[in-house]
Amino acid sequence: MLDLAADRAKSKGLSNVETMLLDLTDLSAIPSSSIDVVTANFCISHTDNLAACLSEVYRVLKPGGHFCGTDWQSFSIIPFAKEVMSALLGLPPPPAETWEHKGALSLMDPAVSDAAFDKAYLQAAEGHNALGEIVFDLGPIAGDSAWMSALISCLGDLEKEEANGDLTIRERAKAAVGNAASQKGFIQDDNLTLPGTFRGFRVMKSA
Repeated sequence: MLDLAADRAKSKGLSNVETMLLDLTDLSAIPSSSIDVVTANFCISHTDNLAACLSEVYRVLKPGGHFCGTDWQSFSIIPFAKEVMSALLGLPPPPAETWEHKGALSLMDPAVSDAAFDKAYLQAAEGHNALGEIVFDLGPIAGDSAWMSALISCLGDLEKEEANGDLTIRERAKAAVGNAASQKGFIQDDNLTLPGTFRGFRVMKSA
């Protein structure tokens, strides 16, 4: 992605763009109070130390600088995969919403993210917590890419079943994805589409 960004900057004739690979919790390569805007799309929920990440964001921002980005509000692929796997393996349906607000998805609860921003002295700015819709088009439902993408978090489980002698597990998994997607209205123009809602955050460092 860094190479793509550098190539795009070069193609646009920009000479003032620098790409760096950094840890979210260690931005020491960037001087303090030097950045107008920090953006982070679908990433701060994946740091093991959100407080340290936000502390570094606060440090590098100029007074009045903004921190903007996105995180999930709802994400259909996770409960969809769990429901498909439960049906495929003959297990009871998973309890509703047990996947939400845990681990990397804890920031789906705006109260959790807002509390973290408050502790980092980043205050809400105009447009904070605005919602938007997104649809992932995983490709033709008749192909293999779509169902495998939908079950990407479960492919290891399928491999174990296959190694244990269930040689039809992949064929049945593909059929199970198709059936579940059809029931939920997730097939559009013969493609598997999984909807989600994202929340945009916009906070700022006090001037």
